[in-house]
Amino acid sequence: MATNLEDENPPGPSHARPIKTLHQFIHNPINVLTNLAKNYGDISYFKLGLQRVYMINDPNLNEQILIGDHSNFTKGKRARITKGLLGEG
Repeated sequence: MATNLEDENPPGPSHARPIKTLHQFIHNPINVLTNLAKNYGDISYFKLGLQRVYMINDPNLNEQILIGDHSNFTKGKRARITKGLLGEG
């Protein structure tokens, strides 16, 4: 039985209109991110156009991910390309 990958993501807004979310984000990113945190909690998932975004809104979880579990995560292609210019950050 095939599984729907959308069901495996954290909660978040409907993905039926990712361009609408992108438009809202471009015009008022603070409002979009604040509403995501209020509506979906400390971990949420949404799409900005074709880009998949996972938002972690808990300082302890961010520390665990960025420091404690960093080897379990890979940086995206853009981060790898700019490594020479921006460093490991």
